[in-house]
Amino acid sequence: MITIIIIFCAIGFLEWKYLKRKKRSTQTFGIVLVYVSFMMIVLVSIYLLKNTWTIFNVVKAVFYPLQKLIFLEV
Repeated sequence: MITIIIIFCAIGFLEWKYLKRKKRSTQTFGIVLVYVSFMMIVLVSIYLLKNTWTIFNVVKAVFYPLQKLIFLEV
């Protein structure tokens, strides 16, 4: 998990330098900062929930009610 945080810090730093060099607006800085932060939070949460969360549970939660509707099961 420390590796994930270090990688995202490096990505954020490189993005920051690029935006400074290209003289982008403060709104662009905010958008990039929020995006990098959101992606880091998502990746860390997936890493922490890797033993409990599976794609099967998501697919079942989405499609099982649809299957019941299609086959008219009550």
